[in-house]
This record gives sequence, C-alpha cells and structure tokens, in this order.
Amino acid sequence: MRDLDTKPIANLAASTAPTPGVGDRSRFRGFLIFSSILFLAFLPWFVNLAKFVWGDRAYQHVLLVPFISIYLIREVRSQLLGPWKSSLFPTVAFALLGAAALGLIFGGFGSGHKSDHHTLVALSFWSFVLAGAFFSFGTETLRKVAFPLAFLVFAIPVPSFAMHWTQIQLQHASAEAAAWMMSAINLPYFRDINGLDFKLPGLPIRVAEECSGFNSSLVLFIVSLLGGYLFLNKPRNRIILTVAVIPLAIIRNGFRITTIAALCTYKGPHMIHHPIHHHGGPVFFALSLIPFLALVWWLRSSERKSALKSN
Repeated sequence: MRDLDTKPIANLAASTAPTPGVGDRSRFRGFLIFSSILFLAFLPWFVNLAKFVWGDRAYQHVLLVPFISIYLIREVRSQLLGPWKSSLFPTVAFALLGAAALGLIFGGFGSGHKSDHHTLVALSFWSFVLAGAFFSFGTETLRKVAFPLAFLVFAIPVPSFAMHWTQIQLQHASAEAAAWMMSAINLPYFRDINGLDFKLPGLPIRVAEECSGFNSSLVLFIVSLLGGYLFLNKPRNRIILTVAVIPLAIIRNGFRITTIAALCTYKGPHMIHHPIHHHGGPVFFALSLIPFLALVWWLRSSERKSALKSN
C-alpha cells in the first residue's frame, strides 16, 4: 500500500498557523527601536559594567545570561505570534522599578561598593526592557517565555549585602561539613569555638569567607535551573534538582577543605600553598557535576517511565 502523502496536511497546518498582522509588526518594530535607544542611553554604564564583571569571577556569568535568554526565546518564537495586546499594570510596575533604580544611581546610592552601583544599573535597564516588552506584547504572550525572562535576573550582579550573607552561610556550613568528614577519616584536629578555625598537627587553618565556594555554588545553581527547564518536564522534579544543589555545594566545599587539611597533615604544611588550594576550584566543581548529572539522568528517566506507564 502506498504511504499517505502528508504534505497537504503539513501545508494545511502551516496555512492555519497565526501570523502577525500589520499592527503586530509595528509593535515589534517599536519594541526594537525602544530597546536600541535604551541600550545606547545605558551604553557608557554598560562599558564600565562589562569591565567590572570581566575582572571578577563572581560576576562573569552576567555577560552570558542575556544571550542564553535570547536563545531560549528564539527556540519558542513560533508560539509568540500575534495578536498582541498591551498589559498596563506590569508595564507601569517595571517602568517605576527602573525609574526608582535610576533615581538611586543619580542619588549616589551604592557608590560605596562597585557591585551595588552595577546592580542598580542592570536592574534599571532590564526593568525598562521588560516594561517595553509588556507594553508591546502583553502578559498572555510573555507568559510563554516566563522562564527566559525570569532567567534575566542573573544578568543583574548580586548586591554586596546578599553576597556577604550567602558567603557567611556557606562558610559556616562548609566548616561543619569539613569537620564531619575529618572525623570520618580520623584526621586529628582541634576545632575552635568559633567553628571556623581548625588546628591540625603543625598547622592551623581557617575557613575564610573567600573559601565559602560562593562563585561555583552560584554557577551550579544557575545550571540547575537551566538544566531543569531544558531536560525536565515536571515542576516537582525541577524543584528537586535545584534544591539538591544546596547540600551538593556544601558537601563539595567541605570535601575541598578536608582534602587540603589531609594534605597539610600527611604531606606537610607546605601543601597549604599548593595549586589545589589556590586554583583547585574548577577541579572540585567538575567533581560536583558527577552527582549532579546523575540526578538529572535519574529524574529524566523517572519521567520517561511515568510517561510510558500512562500510555
């Protein structure tokens, strides 16, 4: 029997797909013009922002996030066809947020810390962009790209107070994990009452704030959100993947501290200056990806099995 020709069906589906009207094209062109003018207005600040984030590993992801969001939006652009209708409330809300951040910049707020100034610059710009998007396309359309738009929050540098608080929590949690691991391998140590100082045979070490693993933990958190969006379908599994990053980051950092402590104890105090201490972050980050990817595989497999059972 000759196979049925599916071309007429495909042509029919293509002909019934919605296409943007003249008004929609005008809205799209208006949004592009608005975004271009806005970008040019912020360009001097963006140059300084780029220099700042490029020189600090804690913020280098900021440069990549907008391109990821644009790519994700392009992947579903066929679902974003008109008709489009403006949404007044989110337009006004984001415009006011952008104006407030801009007012704080001109008022000198955040001038005491570079990251806070750049936080306000990025917050103002992306707030105005979102205001323009809600005015041009509306809530119904933008709901279809909710994740890529929400993902843009990582294009805003973390303010200093939030970074400091997170580093403190990771610092103490990592020290607890290291103490448990040292005890598990019978590594002799005495822990000070502050919980951060460890006295090893011949060498005291301190879990400093810089050793909290904030940078790699933030990157892993971002990767977990992106991985959940791309590879998982169930919201519950996406939440599990993201939440699992927190203990994984703490265990990874505790393992790094324990490794350095063991090297200093059994090989000599000079190991505190070994590259594994000062430049070993990427190695331990790569190791943490093994259980992370295993969890992604397990959650994805469970979704496939559930889908097969339901069919």
